[in-house]
Amino acid sequence: MSCQSGRVLVGGLCLPIPLDHVNINDCPERSDGSSNFCGIPLEPGAYKISVWAEGSGVSSNAVSLTLLPTPTPVVITLLYPNSFVKPGDTITVHGVGFTASGNTVKVGSSVVDNIQSPDRKTLTFHSPIPSVECALKACIAKNTKRNDFPPNLNMVRDIYSHDLSKLLTAAKPQTVLDAERRSNASLDTKWASVRIGT
Repeated sequence: MSCQSGRVLVGGLCLPIPLDHVNINDCPERSDGSSNFCGIPLEPGAYKISVWAEGSGVSSNAVSLTLLPTPTPVVITLLYPNSFVKPGDTITVHGVGFTASGNTVKVGSSVVDNIQSPDRKTLTFHSPIPSVECALKACIAKNTKRNDFPPNLNMVRDIYSHDLSKLLTAAKPQTVLDAERRSNASLDTKWASVRIGT
């Protein structure tokens, strides 16, 4: 449906165009040569915003405004492999909405943090090794005394983590770990292979 000249289509009706009406695609230039954005959404970026009283020559100070892009919903389009995955296997996820760094994937009850995605479309990570996490949490529980009160708040946070390094530190004091590293040269190599899933 089109309207005759001097009228605008609103809700299926041709109504007279108000005198102060501005078409959002036809922004008039201001007296200083700048233009108003007329309701057209601004692109993400950094802007200086000031207020002008038209015709008076009076303006406000300019303040900075940063418009952030609208986050893209995360959508998985392809996951490989998607069956018969063993702990430590490489998993690739294709999709949209990933960030360049800091992506988190949850596999069952295990969490893989800080996954990089340089192209923002692909995530590659190793399948978590939940049995190691459970074993470390069992050690922590065994070492917890019945009357340990009040609990150390940092320790409580660490034991609710999926970070194997934090769990290992919570399971054994650092001095004990350092002594075991000195007496067993292959300990760090073995620990690195266990952490491949994180």
